[in-house]
Amino acid sequence: MIKKIYTLTIMAALIAGCGGGQNNGDENSVRFSFDSFETSKTVMENSSVDILLIKTNEENISYFISGGEDKDIFNIDKTAGMLSFKTPVDYENPKDKNADNIYKVTVGAKNDKNETLTKEISVTVVNDPTDDGPVFKSPSAITLEENKKLDFSIVVEDNNSAGFIYIISAGEDLKKFTLNNSTGKLSFNSFIPDFDNPSDFDKDNSYKIVVKAINDKNISNEQNISINITDDPDDLIPSRTVFKTGQDDGPVKGLPFGEDRDFIVHDEIDTQRAVSLGDRMWEDSEHVTNTKLDFDSANDYCDTLDYAGYDDWRAPNRHELAEIINYGKKNVLIDDIFNYKNGGNFWTSQPRLSSTGDNSKAWSISFSDGEAYDEPKGSDFYIRCVRGKEIKDHHDFSVKGDIVIDNKTGLMWQNARFSAKRTWQEAIDYCKKLEFEGYDDWRLPNVNELRTIMPKDGDEILFEDLSPIDMDSGHSWSSTDYDETHARYNLNFWDAESDRDSLIMMYEEWTKDQNNDMMLNRCIRGGHL
Repeated sequence: MIKKIYTLTIMAALIAGCGGGQNNGDENSVRFSFDSFETSKTVMENSSVDILLIKTNEENISYFISGGEDKDIFNIDKTAGMLSFKTPVDYENPKDKNADNIYKVTVGAKNDKNETLTKEISVTVVNDPTDDGPVFKSPSAITLEENKKLDFSIVVEDNNSAGFIYIISAGEDLKKFTLNNSTGKLSFNSFIPDFDNPSDFDKDNSYKIVVKAINDKNISNEQNISINITDDPDDLIPSRTVFKTGQDDGPVKGLPFGEDRDFIVHDEIDTQRAVSLGDRMWEDSEHVTNTKLDFDSANDYCDTLDYAGYDDWRAPNRHELAEIINYGKKNVLIDDIFNYKNGGNFWTSQPRLSSTGDNSKAWSISFSDGEAYDEPKGSDFYIRCVRGKEIKDHHDFSVKGDIVIDNKTGLMWQNARFSAKRTWQEAIDYCKKLEFEGYDDWRLPNVNELRTIMPKDGDEILFEDLSPIDMDSGHSWSSTDYDETHARYNLNFWDAESDRDSLIMMYEEWTKDQNNDMMLNRCIRGGHL
C-alpha cells in the first residue's frame, strides 16, 4: 500500500501587524492578525486528517472556512482553529478539483470586534511508498488441458489491508468467466473448454481477462490473466455439431451447452432467400408456407428445386429438420431470421419403417410443438428443402467402463443400469449431484442431445439394459420444456408401437407442479460451447 504524504503550504508567513483584517483602535494599538504559519504544506496520504493549527494574536476567536475550490473537503475547529480533512485522502484517488493532489482552501478568523482575517492555503498530498495497494501473487498465465474444469484463485497480498474485493474489470473474454468477489475463485462460466472448438475471442485457445483487486482503503491494482488451453491427444474431435435448443439456460440454469445457433442469410441470387445454419442451407421462400403437398410430392419438389443458385436441394431428415426448431419460442418454434415461417407439420424425407410391413406412413415434425409425428403419406403438409452435408444415423460409440462415448459428437453418456424412475425435477437434481466415473459435471441432456442417440430405424437401442424397468416404460427425460406450464420432452427408448425410433413429447393437461410423471433418466457430460 502506498502511504501518502500531504504537503500543506500555508501561504501565510504572517508578520504581526500585516493582517488582512480591519483595526478601529488608535495607531499605537496592536492590529488583529494571524500568527505566522506556512500557507503551503505537504502531507502524506492516508495519514491523520489534521493538517495545521491556525492561530491569531487575540483570544476568543471564531475560525471558519471562507472559500477555495476544494473547501468542501476540509473542516476547521471553530474555537481551536485546527484545519483538517473530513476524511483521509488517498494519493491514487485524488478528490481535489484538478485531480493533481493539490488541495486549495481559504480559512478565516473573526474576533469579538467583528474584525475578520482570511488566508489562502494549499495542501499537497504525496505518495506513501509503503502503500502500493494489493500486490498479485498468483500467476498471470495458467495452462489448462481441454475438457478440464478451471480450479484457480486470485491471490494478493497487502499488509495494511483487512480484506479485498475482486472483480473482472476488462478483457475480450470476460463473459466466459465467473469470479467470486470475496474469495477470488475464478471459473469458466458454466462450460468446459474444448481445444478443437475454441470459443475465446481470437479462437486461439487463450482466454484473456483483466482482474482488479480492491483493498479496504479503496486502493486497487489490476492484473492481465490468460488461461491457455492445451490439447488432450486422446480427446475425440467431434464430426457432428449439436446445436443449442433455444432455451438451454432454463431448466438447467447456469449450464449452457450445445453450439451457438448462428444463422447466415443468403439473398444474392434473384432475391431468392436462403438461410444457413452450420453445414446446411435452408430454403426460405414463399412456397414454404403457402403450399402443402403429400409425402411423395414434397420429396419430388425438393429433388427438382433450382433455387438461390443451387440445384442440389433435398427433403430434410428428422435430425436435420429438428436443428432449426427453437424451443425458446412460442406457437411457431423457429427463429425470426426466417421470413417464411408457420406452425404445423413439415415433411421429412423418412418413411416410417414398420416392423409389421406397413409402409403407408412417413415422419413429419410439427413446428407448433416440436414433436415428431408418423402420418399417412397421403396427408398434405408443408415442406422446407435443405442442402449441404447430410446428417446420417450412426452407431459409432465406444464403451469405457460404465461410460458410453459418442464418437460423432464427443458427448459422454452415463451407461449405468436404470435403477429408478424419477420426476422431471428429481432427474434434473440427480444428474447435477451425480459423481460418476471420476466426473462431477453431469447434467440432464437436452432434447437435441437425446436425438443424437436415437437408434437407426429397425436397429436395437443403444442402451439395452433397462432392467428392472419394464420394457414398455422406456421413456427418458430431457431437460427441455415445452412451455412454462406444461410438459417436458422425452425420448422413447423402447416402444414397439413406434418401432423404437420416435422422439415423443409428454404433454398433459396438468401444470408442471401437478405433473409428477415418473420416467427414466440418463445423464450426460461434455457438451462444449
